[in-house]
Amino acid sequence: MASTATIAVVERDGFVESRHEGIVAMVAPDGSVLATAGDVDAPFLARSALKPLFAATVAERLGLAGRELAIASGSIVGRAEQVEVAAAMAQRLGVEPGALLCAPRRTRWIDAPTRLAAICAGKHVVLAAAAALAHDAAGLAYTDPAHPLQRELRAAVEARSGVTSTATATDGCSAPVYASSVLGMARAVRGLAATGDDEALAAVGLAMRTDPWLVEGPGAPDTVLMERLGVTAKFGAEGTQVIVAPDGTAVVVKVADGARRAGAPVAIALLEQAGALPTGSLAAVEGELGLLQHGGSAVVGRVRPLL
Repeated sequence: MASTATIAVVERDGFVESRHEGIVAMVAPDGSVLATAGDVDAPFLARSALKPLFAATVAERLGLAGRELAIASGSIVGRAEQVEVAAAMAQRLGVEPGALLCAPRRTRWIDAPTRLAAICAGKHVVLAAAAALAHDAAGLAYTDPAHPLQRELRAAVEARSGVTSTATATDGCSAPVYASSVLGMARAVRGLAATGDDEALAAVGLAMRTDPWLVEGPGAPDTVLMERLGVTAKFGAEGTQVIVAPDGTAVVVKVADGARRAGAPVAIALLEQAGALPTGSLAAVEGELGLLQHGGSAVVGRVRPLL
């Protein structure tokens, strides 16, 4: 594991009960570095935080817009209305649900397991559709890193991040995930704001903010952040959190122990310090994000960012 810094602690009645180590990078809208902690140039796996970059890469050829862009970038909880959006997109793109290579999933909102309820269903629908248009695939599955589409996606991540990917791994949904760096990811995702010149990525960000319920789900952290603060937010498994302020200031956090809870408060606190979010933004959402520590009905502590 790359070198890290202590980025947040959990306090209870003033006692530090636990702490989170991690790597953090914040960049300005022009990509210049505003703050770092830990080895921001070390390779890491952004996991599902790569989805908006993937969606931007294939959006034009598939005619993706609006809710389709949002769910293609999302990690859904599997509500019935989310499955309906995924099903409609699959039908429009001519993708049979049985052809998807993500595992079927059953949730409390639907009656039977279906691949269209998978956390990465939106991504898999657009990958399957885009792969069908690829030439010289030689019978490769769309999740094979050697598939022309996957080579293109990897190159797109490298181009937007400015970092050559040094490793490929298999994500939980069976699709490839490409190593980048925390600083490179921060520079890549700043385009999700409406202020940049990356039109494809800006369209993805707008779709995510317009329909945040398709990026995760009502009451879930990324959806709450976008609804309450107007940011663009996307988590990745094993402790990655991306948050982009409306002006394009971007923070990427990688929590070393893989826990999710420290990512958002650290990112929001840094964006407040940079003036990219109003003071009090973290306080406004920490209850909904589950960051407050309770003793009965009383609040006795919280997850406190240290940067």
